[in-house]
Amino acid sequence: MITIDSLPLPGMPGVLGLSRCPGTRPGNPLRRHAQLEEELRSIAEWGALGVLTLNEASELRWLGLEGLGPAVERAGMQWWHCPIGDFQAPGQAFEQAWRQSEPEVTYILGSGGRILVHCLAGLGRTGTVAGRLLMEQGLSAAAAIARVRQARPGAIQSDAQRRYLELQVWSEAGRR
Repeated sequence: MITIDSLPLPGMPGVLGLSRCPGTRPGNPLRRHAQLEEELRSIAEWGALGVLTLNEASELRWLGLEGLGPAVERAGMQWWHCPIGDFQAPGQAFEQAWRQSEPEVTYILGSGGRILVHCLAGLGRTGTVAGRLLMEQGLSAAAAIARVRQARPGAIQSDAQRRYLELQVWSEAGRR
């Protein structure tokens, strides 16, 4: 069973779900298990209309989950792949993919839908992107980090991820 921590977004009726990578073992996400389809059903039952994957393609291959995107779509959800290196802050690959994904993701969240965000353990990269989405709704970096960590203890793991949020400015009026 996959655990999903819910994070409401201020100014949007939608909810972000934060979790480990579907198809990995609870407590040891580096080991794959055979429950991918069952976990994707649980994510769909939670109400997710889409899944935002932050793992790099090489990481998904290493985990034996290179078919994650098609599996998400077979489960009836949209899939977006915006890769970030483990323990890293979002870089050029994320930004390029995010420009393509952001309109749909924010439309779903703005319409009251739910989106699941995950990386490997659902902490560093997941927390960083959740923090960014909160900041895009007007929260300060400190408030966004606190809210994400309240929803998912241990989130935003590295100094690079924390600094990424602290040094950026996003808002509804002036998105980057």
